[in-house]
Amino acid sequence: GLLDVGLSGVVAPTLQDLAGPGAGRWEAELEATERIARCDRRARGGVRAALGPHATDTVSPELFDLVTDAARRLGLPVHLHVAQSFEEHAAAQERHGCSPLELLERQGVLELGRVLLVHCVFASESDLRRLDPRRHFVGVCPFSQIQFAFPTPVGALVELGVPWVIGTDCVASNDSMGLQKELALLGGWGALRAAFSSEGQEHLRAGTSRSAEALEARRRGALDVWSSQVHADVLLRRAWGDGGRLAADGGGGLRPGALANLVVYDPDHPCFWPGDDVLRTLAYADTSAAIWAMMVAGRWRG
Repeated sequence: GLLDVGLSGVVAPTLQDLAGPGAGRWEAELEATERIARCDRRARGGVRAALGPHATDTVSPELFDLVTDAARRLGLPVHLHVAQSFEEHAAAQERHGCSPLELLERQGVLELGRVLLVHCVFASESDLRRLDPRRHFVGVCPFSQIQFAFPTPVGALVELGVPWVIGTDCVASNDSMGLQKELALLGGWGALRAAFSSEGQEHLRAGTSRSAEALEARRRGALDVWSSQVHADVLLRRAWGDGGRLAADGGGGLRPGALANLVVYDPDHPCFWPGDDVLRTLAYADTSAAIWAMMVAGRWRG
């Protein structure tokens, strides 16, 4: 499908054997992963493979062993959900006496070269300290997470220096794949903390000048703490920086021989108005209507 419409991407067929809709076909999906990885035609078109064990409560230790073997043998990155729900956290504690991330460490998954760990909403600080900034990336999907759980502790990721990338988790986000709306929500992360603070609850109860001043101070303090993350170039790097590094060794840059993915915008289009800060517009607005041309995998597509 990606090749037919002229898009590039990394495809990770779902691997699960304990539960879930794919539990009865993990062998076929593992074979499909290898076929994609070994297909030169797909590679030339910018379509690559990743290993996709679903989560620690739907994948057995035996299947995780097969995944780590395949990752080393084929040189593929690994994409999985981890610590995404209370149910997954409870299952890891009940079956293995540890957290989901500790289980991945025991299974050797965290020893692999490139691993995308999506959600991590139930991860503790000690869990996150197990991650290596050179090899591990946390996937953050804001709109999805506020629907089925709560947000990833991105502040802790920043403090610990753990790379994180932005995603859509599209089906759980009402089938939306709009990265720009995810970026805009992340930009307001600091202000959201004030709404659910003790000062916010006190002002809701009391409604006095003093409680309003305390709430405003909390809001400004939260914004100050988060200010380094709201700059357009920082937000955009969550989408097109580490993501490229994760997809392929040496990816995420322009160089001879690379499969270039470029988008050309018309900055005079109304959705860019007032157009005095192009990067900020790209990070906070919906600019799809202003796309003038695209190059995918080194070929112009319209």
